[in-house]
Amino acid sequence: MSSIYLKECYLTSVYHYDALDNWSKIKVGTKLFFVKADKDDKKAKLALDQNGTKIIGELSEEDSHVIVDVLKQEHTRVFSAVISYKSDNSENSEEDRRIKVVVRIDKK
Repeated sequence: MSSIYLKECYLTSVYHYDALDNWSKIKVGTKLFFVKADKDDKKAKLALDQNGTKIIGELSEEDSHVIVDVLKQEHTRVFSAVISYKSDNSENSEEDRRIKVVVRIDKK
């Protein structure tokens, strides 16, 4: 399946989700899955698994603008995301860990 580059952005709220608990599993190149959005959601959430049980963060409201509207329609496979940057322990303290993702539009 081919895809079109959409944007690269940081994940936010990694401390409120499962990112720190799964830090050793998160690597550059790891594929992430978008989670179905509820009608009140304004931010797109990303998970390590297709079921959305291991959510590791969300895109900012600005970065989620178009994506979350598609996710509300239950089209979770229109977009794909891959980790493009992960700060490591020597680079940042635990409070300052960052993850960056590349978001792509998948073409069938």
